[in-house]
Amino acid sequence: MKSRLIVALSQPWSGPGGFLWASALTLGALMVWLAVHPVVLLGLIACIVLGLFAMKSLRQPLLFVTVFLTALILLPPIYWKPIGETPIYVSTLLLPVGLAVLLLRLPDFHSRFDPIARGLIVFLLGTAASLPCGWWLSGAQIGNQSFLRWLMLAQSALIYFLVRGGARRQETRLEQALIPVLVVAAALSAAYGIIDFIWPVPYPHPAADEYIWLRTSIVRRAQGVFYEAGNFSNLCAFCGWLCPGWQLLPPR
Repeated sequence: MKSRLIVALSQPWSGPGGFLWASALTLGALMVWLAVHPVVLLGLIACIVLGLFAMKSLRQPLLFVTVFLTALILLPPIYWKPIGETPIYVSTLLLPVGLAVLLLRLPDFHSRFDPIARGLIVFLLGTAASLPCGWWLSGAQIGNQSFLRWLMLAQSALIYFLVRGGARRQETRLEQALIPVLVVAAALSAAYGIIDFIWPVPYPHPAADEYIWLRTSIVRRAQGVFYEAGNFSNLCAFCGWLCPGWQLLPPR
């Protein structure tokens, strides 16, 4: 006795068999087209991974915080020719996931507007009030750069809200692993910056024009994976403070 699937496939253009054959041909053509266009294939894979990451982050907001900060600290920026020397950080591509988590999970967060949160909001609003002066007094280019820097500064508020509201009353393994993961990522990023300063890595990573002026030569400042040397020095200082502080935390 023939199975229903064999009967359906034996009649390719009628009933459910037509749908199966059409689906197979469409999927085959799509796979061939994606193989010819690897950029589109990579984009599709990235969208699938990003979607799975977003679903997991909705259940555990601190997962987004861990991945976002690790990517910001450790991964070098991407430089795309059409936009010149403007760096694109991988962490920036994750921001839509963070905003979605914040909006969808905000009713579940506890202590949403504590004094630190209110201070962050007032600081960001006060800083944003000066942005129109940048366009008015310094032109569109300086104004746009100031606005982009303000958006980067505003990321701190997003991360704080997710950390403060997403933390659970009973500490989870993810919360326990957050600090050690950030310490390891910061140490690796600092080591890369030092090595790149002594023995420049042959990787195209344009950065801000910041140099050390010596008597006999001009040396580029250590910048690591960051666009400016000041951000790299802040990372090293924070890592130097966090490492002994993490070791001194009392056991729970």
